[in-house]
Amino acid sequence: MTSILSRCQVTIAAVPATSTTPASPEENYYFLSSYGVYVGTIATATGVKAEDSDNDFSNEVITPVKALIRSGILGRESLIIKDEAGKSYRKTILVGLNQQDDFETLIVDDVWPVGKGTGGKVFQVTNPLRVISRR
Repeated sequence: MTSILSRCQVTIAAVPATSTTPASPEENYYFLSSYGVYVGTIATATGVKAEDSDNDFSNEVITPVKALIRSGILGRESLIIKDEAGKSYRKTILVGLNQQDDFETLIVDDVWPVGKGTGGKVFQVTNPLRVISRR
């Protein structure tokens, strides 16, 4: 099965200077993802947006997703989605660094496409890699 890829962008906000660190400007990172995932409300909630194919990206560097996750720019979130019949689906998506704190509140009860054109509501958001406490 061949999947169509689209170029996606995640933006890290500018960081103001402190007494110990200099200021850093806003940075854009580009990566490849499945076509049609990061559009509409999903793009708003994840902080990742699909770029328009009409734009010229010859000057932009495509960074591997693995490198963005290791550096902490992106994180993975698993969604458990239930359709009208009660069948559960699991989807894993990428979430930008700036959106990880509010992601669960933004996405729960949203309708996502699952199966063959049917929609399902996000039932639960999990991230097994997020460490909350080390007691």
